[in-house]
Amino acid sequence: MSDHKNVIVKFKKDASPADKAGVLQDLQSKGGQVTKDDNVNSSIFPFAVVKLPVEHFHALHNEVQSGHHFVDHVEEDGTVHTQ
Repeated sequence: MSDHKNVIVKFKKDASPADKAGVLQDLQSKGGQVTKDDNVNSSIFPFAVVKLPVEHFHALHNEVQSGHHFVDHVEEDGTVHTQ
């Protein structure tokens, strides 16, 4: 089994609940597991955390860089350190 990453998937604010659900279903069909979706329909910062196989993380990241319809940003979840 391949390695997985916990990934923050930030949705565009104008993405509908159905659009977001479709993205999450697509990620689950690729072996992803939604681990946090409490804020998926937030009007301020809509996001979900998904445990995703590494190869699909890279593919999604590249797709977002090219202009994904419903996803604004993806990044690896982790601890943030300040000085």
